[in-house]
Amino acid sequence: MSLQSEGKDKIVTARIHNTYRKTQRHAQHITGPRVPVGAAIFAVLAIWCALNHAARVASADNWPGWRGNGSGTSEEIGLPSHWSRHENIRWRTQIAGNGVSSPIAWNDRLFVTTAVTGADLRNQHLLAAAVLYGLLAVALSAAAMQCARRGSTPPAQVTRARRLLFLAMRLDRAAAVTVTILFVLGLSAGLFARDLLFSQFSEHYGWLAIRNITIYGLIATLLWIVPGSLWRAAPALAIVALTGTSIAMAPRGVYNEILPLKSLLPLRIVAPTLAVFIWSAAIWLAARLTRTTSQDAMHRSWLWRGVGPAAMLAVAAILVWYDPLDFAPLKAARVAVPAVFGIGWLILSFLREPAAIGRTGLWRWLGPVALGVCALLLYGYVDIHQQHAGLWRSVVCLDRDSGRVIWQRNTILAPAGKKYPRNSYATPTPVTDGRYVVADFSAGMACLDFNGKVLWTTIEPQFEHHLRYGPGSSPVIFGDTVIQTYMIEHPSGEGHEALNRHSYLRAIDLETGKEVWRVTPPGAHDSYGTPLISSADGQPLLLFVASTDLVAYDPRTGEQRWTCELPTKQVVPSLIADDQMVYVAGGTHYRAVLALPLTGTTGDDESSFKWKTVRNVPRTASPVLYDGLLYWVTFNGIAVCVDPSTGDALWRERIGGYHYASPVAADGKIYYVSDVGDVTVVQAGRQFNQIATNSLDEEIMASPAICDENLFLRGRRFLYCISNSGKPR
Repeated sequence: MSLQSEGKDKIVTARIHNTYRKTQRHAQHITGPRVPVGAAIFAVLAIWCALNHAARVASADNWPGWRGNGSGTSEEIGLPSHWSRHENIRWRTQIAGNGVSSPIAWNDRLFVTTAVTGADLRNQHLLAAAVLYGLLAVALSAAAMQCARRGSTPPAQVTRARRLLFLAMRLDRAAAVTVTILFVLGLSAGLFARDLLFSQFSEHYGWLAIRNITIYGLIATLLWIVPGSLWRAAPALAIVALTGTSIAMAPRGVYNEILPLKSLLPLRIVAPTLAVFIWSAAIWLAARLTRTTSQDAMHRSWLWRGVGPAAMLAVAAILVWYDPLDFAPLKAARVAVPAVFGIGWLILSFLREPAAIGRTGLWRWLGPVALGVCALLLYGYVDIHQQHAGLWRSVVCLDRDSGRVIWQRNTILAPAGKKYPRNSYATPTPVTDGRYVVADFSAGMACLDFNGKVLWTTIEPQFEHHLRYGPGSSPVIFGDTVIQTYMIEHPSGEGHEALNRHSYLRAIDLETGKEVWRVTPPGAHDSYGTPLISSADGQPLLLFVASTDLVAYDPRTGEQRWTCELPTKQVVPSLIADDQMVYVAGGTHYRAVLALPLTGTTGDDESSFKWKTVRNVPRTASPVLYDGLLYWVTFNGIAVCVDPSTGDALWRERIGGYHYASPVAADGKIYYVSDVGDVTVVQAGRQFNQIATNSLDEEIMASPAICDENLFLRGRRFLYCISNSGKPR
């Protein structure tokens, strides 16, 4: 911290004020409000300590960036060990949108990032939802009227063939009911759960899902047309067109390849389509040969009457519970439409003699036409939406004591892009120096002041083509610059030229937003950790792990100091360092924990590293160095403590869960956070001693923050402040 805040009078003043406020509170607790002398003594001592130990005080009172100052440790005491949804929760605040960045703290402010749908896009989405659900309501109401009409009673003496045909037509109508319900569910998913469809490794899967939903809508259209009519050929041809052009129309993938043929397995497309064609052709041929009309086949389907309305009401109930956009008008529309239309469907289905049915054939064709148009519009809307729509990347400022949202600023509007399903579009942790707040979203970076004014932004227009797992690395502040990393997540077809052009480490001036220096590290791709500011031989050092190398730079100029090739590839956890050594943990293709001297080394053989271990290596969570011991946790929940001087394991214990978030340490405790919100608290030391396991029953992907005797945990929906003095809220 001293390297990052050197020469900043405002920061030192803030530290003094922070320590004074904190010690004054302790003084009042000890001496009582009527004895101000004790408070004054404590204040004088605090000012003296702040002037002589500014870095230590700042570390205790603030948590300015990723894992605080990069170490994941704090000098805070009095932190909670036990909590639940109803105990020691000082406050919780819902954060709009979707983000898994860790919170940061400075004085009385907290900052997090999130990705939200823009207001203009919400209005477009509301209009699209209203049009599609309106068409669907017309289609299904018309179908219900068709089902309600009286069919002519077949003669008492009928042939076995005609009886079988009557049964087949009933099955035809039951198939129409079933496929229509599947299409309604798919339509709802396509409109209101787009992230679930598109948040895979590439856009292939979301596009394929929408195309399949469209095909189900066209199949339902086909089945609702009179069995003996040649008009069944129209949706059939549309299905053939969509199926036959799938490869040519597919978006290009992360390696610039077309949609793989394995995505077109018969179980996904060909088999259902062929089955529908064979069935429809058989029904049509039988109806033509026996001169049987749909009216003769007794339309009154009890499956359609009962299951259809029940499914619509179930859809409404699900949409009441599932609220990804948190947008009241849209929520009301998407719940009211299926509910009203399910009740109307139920009423219409039980009408004995709908007057309009006998006099006009409008209802016979209105339903299938509206259903087919609805299916094609869904395909066009969602495909265009995914390619061109954007999400606002936002910064949220909260009051640390109450959890109240002070302001929220939209900074960058950019497309969603590709990401790992459990990642978000606002994953990097912001950073602050007490004057500015800087947030990096991979799509761009934004700098704001503490009042929420956006001072400058930078844009990376090619990020959609370079990322497949989504954003990860957080910015760090050094002096008057913020250091950002941007790594292509795969070697593209352009080769090394693309890597040099698009992968970089760079420093940006905090006041102006202008680039100070830029470098391309060796092995510049597939790197996800955050750079670390350290020092060696009295000089500042910027450490960074690229895909294949550990590189050290001078953070003032970007000059390379040394580099070391690593046996690990694609490291996700961030670096950790002490006064002598830097520790690298993780890897995708080869996983290990390595100890290297801060002065650098050469080669990648065993003699180049002080020690190396390949047992129980973390995959995602970063290690933490606390009170002379090194701690980490594997992805599947094995906690490990080693002696950092030798690499010898002191203990290995299974604590359970899957761990994306990195552990933090303070007050003699290590906090391990699993993805389901279980936090295991372990006593720091050479012997394993589990203190407690606490649950919030909410998915947590973000690492905790520690500040002013509080633990801050950021879940998918809520930001929690946990304290020993917490009160249920």
